Amino acid sequence: MAEILVSNIRQVSTTPDGGTPNSWSTNPSLSADGTRIAFRSSATNYVPGDTDGFQDLFVENLDTGAVVRANTASNGSQPNAPPEEFSFLSANGNRLAFETTASNLVPQDTNGVVDVFVKDLTTGRTLRASASADGTGGNDASDSGSLSADGHRVAFWSLATNLVPGDTNNAADVFVKNLDTGAITLTSSNGQGIPGNTISIPGTPALSGDGTKVLFGSTASNLVPGDTNGHSDLFVKDLRTGEVTRVSVSDSGGQANGDSYAGALSADGTRVMFSASRTTLSGTTPTGWPTSSSRICAPGK
Repeated sequence: MAEILVSNIRQVSTTPDGGTPNSWSTNPSLSADGTRIAFRSSATNYVPGDTDGFQDLFVENLDTGAVVRANTASNGSQPNAPPEEFSFLSANGNRLAFETTASNLVPQDTNGVVDVFVKDLTTGRTLRASASADGTGGNDASDSGSLSADGHRVAFWSLATNLVPGDTNNAADVFVKNLDTGAITLTSSNGQGIPGNTISIPGTPALSGDGTKVLFGSTASNLVPGDTNGHSDLFVKDLRTGEVTRVSVSDSGGQANGDSYAGALSADGTRVMFSASRTTLSGTTPTGWPTSSSRICAPGK
């Protein structure tokens, strides 16, 4: 009988000196190169001076054992609110995207809503991603940050209407922020740049490794021609050309007869995996299977 053997297993949620944390840790996220792991913890002995009294985000260097607290301001000061559930490491492990209502991580954070932040683990700098090009914070909540492989671009979902000019659809949208220049783009729009006519789905934004393509979910019917199924679909937008492709379709291009959601985009931007309710996308559903299934497909194929 075939066996799966696992070796070199070690506990990684330890203090830098190899000690045992004094509380639980959860929600691990590993960088693509396997050198860093991010996790949430209520432990107070990972780093000195952890007295904020709530869960924090930590990133451990698996080569050196060094642990840093990531949901802090650029000067290292503690947050005044805990992080939300979602955090995302860049492929190279140098940056972490996370969301929180903390108002003291960047100057002039007075909007009082959940924002998306990115921590540069090399320099310690904390940036607010869910802000307009001039740094104005969003006027409503943002979440679901997803980084490009090098951590220089972040995609996120937002209810805010003041992040870009002309956002008048009164619906949740997906944005991509260039963290080097501050430029921000509403990406849940059609090839002519017109925003979706209904909401984008939270939790779905994902960037290709080079940050040139973004995957998102939407119930909008005006993103591609012939979208008449009345269900949520998944789309990939090429940020270089503006081209939008609906990927939750059958091999022959037929529409799904159920909702599609929870997508993941390959690093090269050529493959998408997603979940869908019982549909005609891939033929019949085997007897006894649940009414949702996953499918791997290639955008535009």
